Amino acid sequence: MCNKIFNPIDCDIDLISGVSLCEKSGVRYIHLSQNTTLESIKSLLQLLKMNKIPFEIYDKLYYPSTDPGAYLTYSQEKNMSPDCWSMTLGNHGWTGGIFTIDENIIASQLENLLKKGLIQEIRIEKIAFFSHYDFVKSDKNIEMNMRLAKLHNYCLSDSDSAVDQ
Repeated sequence: MCNKIFNPIDCDIDLISGVSLCEKSGVRYIHLSQNTTLESIKSLLQLLKMNKIPFEIYDKLYYPSTDPGAYLTYSQEKNMSPDCWSMTLGNHGWTGGIFTIDENIIASQLENLLKKGLIQEIRIEKIAFFSHYDFVKSDKNIEMNMRLAKLHNYCLSDSDSAVDQ
């Protein structure tokens, strides 16, 4: 369970329904209650983006060939698209390059993991974003956006920013 902490971002976080800032073992997290809506998740992503706060989640549904699940870190570092986040991922010694992921896909990912009871919080401190990596090639970026969209029940459209990267 998280302990409530005070930080200037608390005031903004507290305005988002179903979301609260907390600390666990000296690390800050954002707790998502079961009644957090997609709209609240989108508001949270906007707030994090505006304040350039990176975050990390464990996506148990992302299943590479070696390990079940992956740690995905989202950041505005190196991001060049207004409706996207830079993302790196890894688990048990393997890592990927830097992907550009559409914000709508991320919102759908968080909502889907929350609905399935696979996520309760997102980490916002002591984040491992592999900024020294190169961006993946366009075809790999499109493939990753499509993979995450399919895993998390998001229907891609022509207006999704990262699909054109």
